[in-house]
Amino acid sequence: MRQSEFGATDISTERGRGGSTTQVRQAWSYPITVDSQIPVLIDGNNYDLQATVTQGRQLTDSVASGRGGWRVVSATDDQVQAQGVMQRSAGVVVQADGSDSEHYVATGDGGCYDHLITADHGYVTADRLLRCGPGQGLSAKAQGRRLAKVQR
Repeated sequence: MRQSEFGATDISTERGRGGSTTQVRQAWSYPITVDSQIPVLIDGNNYDLQATVTQGRQLTDSVASGRGGWRVVSATDDQVQAQGVMQRSAGVVVQADGSDSEHYVATGDGGCYDHLITADHGYVTADRLLRCGPGQGLSAKAQGRRLAKVQR
């Protein structure tokens, strides 16, 4: 199963009567992909369930540019991936295991934040703050392009 909720809200603010107008667009996308299998299903005490899930959250804030387009000023890309298995035989758990990761990147005027966490077999295996800078992470502009692709 693959689904995505996405959209944008445009906000116009006028400074005083006849003053300048500022236009801001807040866009979002929440894609999810689920792949599950039940190779064995006899009853509630005898089954084998396997699944993988990928969930995303992409957010961008943009301001109207003078040429009729939008300039991305901040962006967030949060990706979670998980997989697991649960198997029971005669009511006894035969296996229960999984792994997951979350990679969160946010960019804006204040800089960049890039954090990766991974876990396997119920234990955190990595918790890293990654470097942001030229050539690392995604710029707000690149994240805006990525969000635009997701919304198409």
